[in-house]
Amino acid sequence: MKNISFIPFLSCLIGVSLASGCQEAEQPDVEKTSDILLGVRASCLDFAEMGQEQEAALSGFSAGDTIGVFGLDKDGSVLSGCRNAAFVYDGSSEWKGNVYYYEDAVYFAYFPYSKSLSPLKSVHEIEEAFADEVRSTTDQSTFEAFRSCDLMVAENVVPSDGVLDFRMSRRMSMVEIAFPEIEYRTSADSEPYYSASIGSLAFEVNDIAVKPYMADKGVYRYIVVPENNLIYGEYKVAGDWADYGEELVFIPGKYKRIDVVPDNTVVIHDLSAGDFFLKSGAILPKDTDLTASEQEECIGVVFWTGDPTVSDATLKKDFPGCTHGLVVALDEIASNWSAELNVRINDWLKANAPGYLSINTEGDGANTDKAVGYNNTMAIDHYNNNGLAESADVAVAVEKTMEYRSSNSLECDASGWYLPSIKELCLLYKGNTNIWTAANNVAEEINASIEKVGGATVLTGDYWSSTEAGTGSAHRIEASGKVTGTRMFNSYKVRPVTAF
Repeated sequence: MKNISFIPFLSCLIGVSLASGCQEAEQPDVEKTSDILLGVRASCLDFAEMGQEQEAALSGFSAGDTIGVFGLDKDGSVLSGCRNAAFVYDGSSEWKGNVYYYEDAVYFAYFPYSKSLSPLKSVHEIEEAFADEVRSTTDQSTFEAFRSCDLMVAENVVPSDGVLDFRMSRRMSMVEIAFPEIEYRTSADSEPYYSASIGSLAFEVNDIAVKPYMADKGVYRYIVVPENNLIYGEYKVAGDWADYGEELVFIPGKYKRIDVVPDNTVVIHDLSAGDFFLKSGAILPKDTDLTASEQEECIGVVFWTGDPTVSDATLKKDFPGCTHGLVVALDEIASNWSAELNVRINDWLKANAPGYLSINTEGDGANTDKAVGYNNTMAIDHYNNNGLAESADVAVAVEKTMEYRSSNSLECDASGWYLPSIKELCLLYKGNTNIWTAANNVAEEINASIEKVGGATVLTGDYWSSTEAGTGSAHRIEASGKVTGTRMFNSYKVRPVTAF
């Protein structure tokens, strides 16, 4: 099993910082040898799997990482001029910070830096302080929260050639829990038509509910104190809950992997509009009574089944596996499409980015009645970033969609959120029909599912599409399902969708 590194590899020894300029502090009982400032370099040992024989690999830090440094005199007292001194890595060669050389002094360092740490005399005191923090932290679901619990230290370092070389080891432990993918079939004998990570999950450490960090599809990691820890969890496949549990003795700098093996990894279900789509990519039937955790995991509702890559070449190029359908988000954003544009974005795209499909209904209108919202969004975002004549030309609806996309990332192989084309809005409101044709309003069925998710916003009112209608206008869909071209400065709503 490979060692696990959470910090991008740079080199075993990262560049030397010969910092200058420092406020000199009085040093009781210790005489400065000179006014020499010490340089710093730092590296760290990765987690190694428990039970494996190989040693942990050495790796590096990332730009902005900060370590704290303490100095001790020959009697073990903290140097007043080196009490939790911060050193910040610039990402290439230097650690920025100040600490003087003192005769017969030793230094220790730790990561992640905490400004609030009082003058401590040993690595052991830091370990105790961090252990209490890790025990009380139950949400490590973001990388930042996870990493804030990942204590590393180096102790009793003596300067060599004017440099403190901190080779840091991890002092907490980690559990890694891996789940297999589940297969969706229309019958027990049919071929799988879709696969995704298990979505309905609950985790506990020592009988306390926790939120781990999802490091990869179906792989969750959680920092624990190196002691006896009871790891327990529940998961649901095909409507049936199951559990796993194991009490383990954890060792500093080591991790334990638990491979969960369900009795069943097959879900028999005909994918349909109204189904719930979870962040992991898992799908729950629309007649499911969602638990509180499932409502929290749900990020959208399936509103159309089919292959959107057939009409959207840009989607097919970027996400060739998104051939199953479209999902509408549970949230929406009030926005104008843009200020009054002086140019048609499509004209600029034809001249400067011909790789995209046309986003405009004028001219041949070849893509008017096609699901090409991903293409349109990526093309308009390209224009926003590269083709602006003036700030008023920003396509605000796409700008806000891309902000939503960034802050609502998916943990599966979906395309990510985009502004739907007018065709996709008609699929949402009217079903699979020509955009100009009146038809049954299927949004009622979608709303019935949305209403089951706490805090979600049902579909109502008018929504912008990503389809231009002409110079200074774009298409929107009204609550009745009617399609119309509208001046871009008007304010309606943006409802992101994703292909999966």
